[in-house]
Amino acid sequence: MGEGREKEKVNSSEMVEEYTFLDKVRWHLAWAAMYGFYLLVWPIYALLHPVYTYKKVIKPFCAWLWKKCWFYLVVFGVFAIDQLSKLWVTSYVKKYGQIPVIKDVLHLVFVMNPGAAFGILPNKKWLFVGISLITIGLIMYYEKNIKSWWLKTALAFLMGGGLGNLYDRIKYGAVIDFIDVRFIDWPVFNLADVFIDIGVGMFIAEIIFGSEEDFDNILKEDDENGELS
Repeated sequence: MGEGREKEKVNSSEMVEEYTFLDKVRWHLAWAAMYGFYLLVWPIYALLHPVYTYKKVIKPFCAWLWKKCWFYLVVFGVFAIDQLSKLWVTSYVKKYGQIPVIKDVLHLVFVMNPGAAFGILPNKKWLFVGISLITIGLIMYYEKNIKSWWLKTALAFLMGGGLGNLYDRIKYGAVIDFIDVRFIDWPVFNLADVFIDIGVGMFIAEIIFGSEEDFDNILKEDDENGELS
């Protein structure tokens, strides 16, 4: 009798497990069918009602995306502008050697720079990669505590430009430079450098003319995390 009851319990537990598994399969298939139907129908509805779709879906979504992710959208924009400019230089300017925009003032050239500005520390690829990664990591860590849009934009320019040059160093072992200012003694640079310089300038201006609230928030956050003790 005892063995018969144990067999019945085992059989009943197996039936429950099998039923539960099938139930989950049916549930997921139903949800997949519903989402598939929605993905098929929604574009048609959007085309038939473009004004409603824009006001109720696209515009609110873009506003939410900009509010939550505008910092990284700016970073991506800077990175994209830098890489597209270098792609154009590699495929076009490289063929002609140089293109005078304003003769003896501003020329476009193609230069692979294995070091820093003015040729400092040539062929130190991984040193610059490490410095870039640390800088980008610090920007990502402190960005969330900053409220000032001016300071966040400065950091976005720094991070986007840093990513552009970092990508070059990892892929080519050197940075692609192409802007040659000839009326002064200045090294050839690129758009990533321009954004980095703008970000540094904005950061310095914030330190000199801005309030101390954002910097106090950063220090306060670190103090609460026990990083300043």
